[in-house]
Amino acid sequence: MDDGIELFLADLRSSDADTRMRAAASLGRLRDRRAEEPLIAAMKDESPDVRRAVAGALKVVGSSKAVDSLLVALGDDDEWVRWQAVAALGAIGDERAVDPLIEVFQKDGWAVRKKAADALEAISGLEESEDLPAVGREATDDSHVQWWASKALKELGDGHADEPLIDALASDSDFRTRCWAAGALAEIGEAHAIAPLIEALADENSLVQRAAAEALREITGEDHGSEPARWREWWQTNRED
Repeated sequence: MDDGIELFLADLRSSDADTRMRAAASLGRLRDRRAEEPLIAAMKDESPDVRRAVAGALKVVGSSKAVDSLLVALGDDDEWVRWQAVAALGAIGDERAVDPLIEVFQKDGWAVRKKAADALEAISGLEESEDLPAVGREATDDSHVQWWASKALKELGDGHADEPLIDALASDSDFRTRCWAAGALAEIGEAHAIAPLIEALADENSLVQRAAAEALREITGEDHGSEPARWREWWQTNRED
């Protein structure tokens, strides 16, 4: 392994739950399949925050090998762990998940049921019908992310939750923190993070570069690769001063 992936994997075994959570989220954003087995093992973490992040990462890097651990997570006490496990199973698309997802749809809370309907449609083509009743489609797929971002803004009180993240992205000495900051900025989704993320494409660490490029794609809906010059040209034309 190179570029520090092994450090993120080591962080999955940290005694600090917040460090483990950030490591899992970063590994998902980096889309590196080498992280799959350590993430599967981390689905047994004692912290629901970590399990949520791990399941979210497996949605991106998971394969059929992750299905068993995600099926177990359908019975997790934490609603958002279940939500993320359902989302991951839908993304992986293994038909072993169909019957368990139907059971989730019949018994779980509204948000998880809605995601189970989406996952069943993705896996088997099942659509809402008399056998699979409608569950409010008005919720977006990333409503939980929006909720957590809103919560962070309210807790900070001044509506500028991303300012310390922008500072960390630009100047923190630990590349892992810079990677996590890029991901967190993507979740908040504010346009004034775009310029700092463009500058982060020139970070000395390639993992930070990849995290910044992914964040830019999420915030803007554009894909200009990982070349800062191409993003600067686009932003110069499209920014709203």
